[in-house]
Amino acid sequence: MSHLDHILIDTPGRSPYFPKYILDLKNLLSGIADLHVSLVLSMTTDINDIFLELGLYQPLIFDGLVMTKADETCHKARLVSVLDESETPIEFICSGQEIPSDIHPGSSEILFNQIFN
Repeated sequence: MSHLDHILIDTPGRSPYFPKYILDLKNLLSGIADLHVSLVLSMTTDINDIFLELGLYQPLIFDGLVMTKADETCHKARLVSVLDESETPIEFICSGQEIPSDIHPGSSEILFNQIFN
């Protein structure tokens, strides 16, 4: 697959409340060269749970966040809280089922439009 620019790996959906799972995942990822890790979080999740998940997944040392389900919440302003409290940039915002057209870069303009429209 050396001819590809990006390879996306979706890990199994397991609870971050089990430290062994996080360590197993970290060990699995540690063997991959030139790895860029993005943590995917749902915008429908309570803001306190989002911050808890950020902390629980921290051992994975992720490079950015992908916020999903922007089309399924009226609490889009939580993006401001995530940006304010997290040192991790929001790389993408997903707002629908059509791939790739519903995946948007986490640019300032896109974030502003998500929050205020």
